[in-house]
Amino acid sequence: MSEDFLNLEKKPGTGRDFSISVLVLVAVLIVVGGFIVFREQVEDDIAADIERQEEDAVDEETEEDGIVDDTLKEEEEDRKVSHETDIYKETAKEGDGLTHTARRAISDYIDSHELDVSKEERVYMEDYVQKEVSSEREDPFLELGETVEMSESLIDEALESASDLTPQEKENLHSYALLVQFPS
Repeated sequence: MSEDFLNLEKKPGTGRDFSISVLVLVAVLIVVGGFIVFREQVEDDIAADIERQEEDAVDEETEEDGIVDDTLKEEEEDRKVSHETDIYKETAKEGDGLTHTARRAISDYIDSHELDVSKEERVYMEDYVQKEVSSEREDPFLELGETVEMSESLIDEALESASDLTPQEKENLHSYALLVQFPS
């Protein structure tokens, strides 16, 4: 039944009322369907933007790696000069901390002195050196490209201390040594 709002009388329903109801229902379904399609399109656009950003980040890293590869030769030359002055300089790469820089300096030290040092002793030396370097710094975190200096005498101390490790201490360090991939 429909109402005549002017006369406030109820009139019996007509076929026209049914048609209007169907049209309103169809319009509502179109609007809801359009909203769902629009929402899916927005989600797809957002996902595509995120994917593009990730690809751009990978491209930038690749470009940076190229730059880093070019500068590695310069860094190696700096290291050689530093060895002559008894200072090992290591430049922080992405994801590096003091332990990583200490690991590279210690590897250079071991290689240049042709020493036979166990993995457990190397892990101990890394920890020893990074703690000493950290205690001298205000900020324990490294910035990308920051250079850390470690003296040969500090690495000597670490080696001497590592050579005094007991078998029990070496056994405790063994599980850590298995997780480390030392530079060659």
